[in-house]
Amino acid sequence: MTIRTRLIATMALLSVLMIFIGTAGILALNDTNAVLKNVNENSMVSMKSIMDTQIQIDRARLSIDRVALQPDAENAADTLTRAEGFLDASDKAWGRYLALPFDDGEQAMANGVDAARQALVKDGIRAAIKALREKNPPEIDRLMLSEVTRLFRIYTDSAEKLSSYQLESATRQYTESQAAYHRNMAFSVAAIVIGLLAALISTVLLLRAVMTPLTQALGHFNAIAAGKLTNTIDTTRKDEMGALMRGLAAMQDSLADTVRGVRSGSDAIATASGEIAAGNLDLSSRTEQQAANLEETASSLEELTSTVRQNSENARQASQLVGSASQIAVQGGEIVSRVVDTMASISQSSDKIADIIGVIDSIAFQ
Repeated sequence: MTIRTRLIATMALLSVLMIFIGTAGILALNDTNAVLKNVNENSMVSMKSIMDTQIQIDRARLSIDRVALQPDAENAADTLTRAEGFLDASDKAWGRYLALPFDDGEQAMANGVDAARQALVKDGIRAAIKALREKNPPEIDRLMLSEVTRLFRIYTDSAEKLSSYQLESATRQYTESQAAYHRNMAFSVAAIVIGLLAALISTVLLLRAVMTPLTQALGHFNAIAAGKLTNTIDTTRKDEMGALMRGLAAMQDSLADTVRGVRSGSDAIATASGEIAAGNLDLSSRTEQQAANLEETASSLEELTSTVRQNSENARQASQLVGSASQIAVQGGEIVSRVVDTMASISQSSDKIADIIGVIDSIAFQ
């Protein structure tokens, strides 16, 4: 597996864990929000509506009780009017409660409370208000001492059952919320632990995959810098570090070939230098020989110069002799004889000159 693939896999795993943790957190927030919304929009409103309903009924009952105790009071009529207002307020509060959503269990209890309340309001309190206004003592006694109390007890019993059910429902919602909280907390902690372990393991594996080969490569680079080109480089890895090692091995082999080529060239240069030195020695020897030949040539030239001078002297003497021969005709025979001898000598000198010139030409040719 290449390092690139490992990095992608690690980032993908961490991304999945982050998504999982984020999703768990969002779900937990949604659950909490749903519970709080239900408490705010349903449970609290429901409890408040039931409480307002019961409070208004209690006020209405207290009002009729006060009038029943003092039927001739000046404010008796106003008190009965306020009692009817309390019943109207109770009806509105109870209507708000009935408008809320119910589950099946609460719906059955709400129906029971509604029936008990309607009976209390219609057959109990409103009937008592009518009897009090009509000043009907027997009906007032029946209602106030028996019927209202009985209907009120039925209503309060059913209302208490409904309140208990709502309390149990709220407790159940709280328990479910706590369970969801602990469940989401456990999932989040597990995901965090798994993420940390995955990050730790991935870090260790990546360090092994990257740092170990880099350390080895650095050691090889230092060895190459020190001139050691015979190290064995591991090229068996199939990832990017393996490619680096293969490139390093190729570089080491190339440097070794270059060094061998330089050494071979140095040997060739040394051999050529020896040959050049030998040639220089031979050239020096030949130069010395040429110098000796030049000395011999100079000596021959001096001899030639002497011979030429002698020939010139002989020619001058011959010219004098010829002049003397023309003047001394008498001595012709003797002089002719001498001239012949002199000419023979000149001829020999000319031959010598020709030989000397040939020698000079041969020396100049060499």
